[in-house]
Amino acid sequence: MRPTAIVLFIAGLAVQAIGIATSFLEAAVGGGYYDSTYTYRMKFAPVWTQARLLWFYATSHSPVLIGRGFDRWWLLLAKAGVAHGMLWAIGLTEIAGAAISGWMLWRSWKHSESAAEFL
Repeated sequence: MRPTAIVLFIAGLAVQAIGIATSFLEAAVGGGYYDSTYTYRMKFAPVWTQARLLWFYATSHSPVLIGRGFDRWWLLLAKAGVAHGMLWAIGLTEIAGAAISGWMLWRSWKHSESAAEFL
């Protein structure tokens, strides 16, 4: 069970990393999410389309337009005039949420492990 969970965790992490590293809209428009009559194409594979985009932008040396490439729009918030205090508040809230979620997951895992020993 443990090796399967580790493999699934790594696969999920890879899919999430690809998903947050590129713009889904760019992948959908360039990859043919819909055809000319706005019918969904069943062959559209967002993970592979976004992985190709990530590889392209990671190996390209030319500058990229905003909204394309490595999609980190929140890095531009300071340049757009958002106060640094607000950016810190948002970032720390996200970090606290991740820490609390990780702690709760660890606690749940330990509880299930001790319950399995009891049985």
